[in-house]
Amino acid sequence: MAINAKPYTVTWPFGPNTSTEIDQMFDQLFTDLRVSAIGQGGLSALVFPLETKGSIIYISDAIGTVDGLAVSSTAGAFIRSTGTLPEWSITSLPNSATTGDILYASAANAYGNLAAAAAGKVIRATGVGAAPAYSTFTIADTWAVGSLARAAASNELSAFLVGTVGKIIRSDGTVPTYSAWTIPSTFAQGDLIYGSAADTLTALAKSASSTRYLSNTGASNNPAWAQVDLTNGVTGTLPLANGGTAVSDTTQVFTPTRSAEANLDANVTMSEAQYLRVGNTVTMSGRFTADPTAPGATSFEFSLPVASNLGAVEDLAGVAFCGTIAGQGAAILGSVANDTAVVQWIAVDVTSQSWSYTLTYQVI
Repeated sequence: MAINAKPYTVTWPFGPNTSTEIDQMFDQLFTDLRVSAIGQGGLSALVFPLETKGSIIYISDAIGTVDGLAVSSTAGAFIRSTGTLPEWSITSLPNSATTGDILYASAANAYGNLAAAAAGKVIRATGVGAAPAYSTFTIADTWAVGSLARAAASNELSAFLVGTVGKIIRSDGTVPTYSAWTIPSTFAQGDLIYGSAADTLTALAKSASSTRYLSNTGASNNPAWAQVDLTNGVTGTLPLANGGTAVSDTTQVFTPTRSAEANLDANVTMSEAQYLRVGNTVTMSGRFTADPTAPGATSFEFSLPVASNLGAVEDLAGVAFCGTIAGQGAAILGSVANDTAVVQWIAVDVTSQSWSYTLTYQVI
């Protein structure tokens, strides 16, 4: 058996034959390694190269050549396969780790340990090219279907359980919360939202009928579409320009002021009169007491309940009669100069008598 270039020298403090025996023992060991490497029983030379401290030997080819892998100068490097031979990695690993540590690339081709953090924290990026870190905030461990993440306290995310159907998320001034009220999931064009019950919003569908208005005629005074009820659904005064009377009550009372008296012993006494205005037409009636001085032409004027710029005497017309004097009547015309009513008659009786009158005029 030939052993070439033995890389070892044995010097023992024993007898001269001891070193030979040890030498033969190693020869046999390397021969066995050789046989094992090539998978056959033949014996051949097994060559071991001289290696430095820390080197690792390995079979470098199919015929069993032994080669050495020098120790890596990078602390933490590990042996990896190239697909054919072992080699030291470029990447290095930490020398120790504790329970829960996570490996991460702490630098180029170097791994470090990210120590375990408090329960609920998550790993997050701290920026491009920077090491990962555990978050300041914590997050709940379990979540129900539909739950949302909500910061119930500073740096603490908890599960915000899904609310009942129709509720929405709103602020209570401190944290988000679900509303007490509900809202429909769908709306049609023209729908109006109203509270149909306590904490319940409902859609009031638009009315397809011509000109409808909202009223409180629905169930429990809910809004409903309706036409205007003129008996109780209106208030205020309709202006003349819109076909109204411009007064809050169509029948009014008024006490005229007399003036321009002619052939009368005393001032004419005017009683309270009533008038009705429809559009621009005013109808008025009342009583007065007059005492002519002498037989003949007699007249006086009185003011109107609704002012009018009379343009002609016929813009105002009426009659007056004394029921106690046979045939005693008077004409009532308009005064263009004073915008008043003029009562004129031929007196045949010179006693103080009461008269009744009626007139109509246009508001101009």
